[in-house]
Amino acid sequence: MIKKSGRTMTALAFCVVVTASACSGGGREYALPTKVCDVAVGKEISSVLPDGKELTQRPDTSGVGDRLYRHDCSVSVDHDLALLTTVTETNEKVDPMREIATSFFTNRERITGIPFSGEGALGDEYAEITAKCSARGSAYLHTEVSLSGQKRLTSDIPQRRKDLREFVIAFTRDAKHAYGCTA
Repeated sequence: MIKKSGRTMTALAFCVVVTASACSGGGREYALPTKVCDVAVGKEISSVLPDGKELTQRPDTSGVGDRLYRHDCSVSVDHDLALLTTVTETNEKVDPMREIATSFFTNRERITGIPFSGEGALGDEYAEITAKCSARGSAYLHTEVSLSGQKRLTSDIPQRRKDLREFVIAFTRDAKHAYGCTA
């Protein structure tokens, strides 16, 4: 009979855990971005991005007359779309609960408790907020965040919604700052 001390068993258990995690693959090998295109982002970005090796971003800005400017940003992980953000500067208030927007949402509900002047809506993979913004000639800043391109979405829908809610609020706050909103 071989006797093993507590230290030996603890060391053996540690080696098994380390080996299993090293062999399980996955994980996040890329550095988390500090910006999503031109908008600085905080720690909330971590919960909405999947594991992978490489993160790339592609900005696209378009203007329609002098009333609307739209700034899209596609964020891909390992060449798969992971996050799509849109920031629209507009003089018209966009109601996130409008009828036409229902096609973007699964299980849409109003976002409550936004810590700035704004209205929002949240779905399982999509969220948007319209916030007051008196900068650069626009009265409102409308943000949209979509996770619907992700192939690796968590199956825990309540957690995904919580993470998406936290991110869209933080992203809108950060976009208001980036675009110089004073309202």
